[in-house]
Amino acid sequence: MKPPGISNKQFAVLCEARDLSNYLGIPMPDIYFDKQEDERGRHLTRRFLGECYSLENQIMIKLRMQTISALRSTLTHEFVHLAFSIEHGIRFEQYIKFLSSRSLFFDGRGLVTEFPKPRPDKSQVLTELEAKLRKTDSKIKRFNTYRKKLLRKIKRLES
Repeated sequence: MKPPGISNKQFAVLCEARDLSNYLGIPMPDIYFDKQEDERGRHLTRRFLGECYSLENQIMIKLRMQTISALRSTLTHEFVHLAFSIEHGIRFEQYIKFLSSRSLFFDGRGLVTEFPKPRPDKSQVLTELEAKLRKTDSKIKRFNTYRKKLLRKIKRLES
């Protein structure tokens, strides 16, 4: 339940931050919004949608002009900085993608593990393949029928 005095966006960000910190197994960071200042007097600049201070375990998020889904994306971005201490790049983008889909975790020693994709049942795969085979056979029959029809027309025209 949303506590009084905070906006829907703030509540969504705080819930997502709690979920991400639990998922990654790291302590919940201090979250500051828009014009709030931290203990050092820092506040979010206009240039960034979010900033992360890993040493202080803090994240600053800009709420204005962002949808809730964009805020989740920004928060995920900052959590990758916070939990894994990596800079922007291809690997960073992969971490964001996997963390957004909840297909990786951080076990406290810095290890990132992808969950293997579940393999479908052999019987299910067999059923699907048999259905494809029947479809293909049907197409081949129609093609052969059409081919025979064309050959008959050609013979009639030749004679």
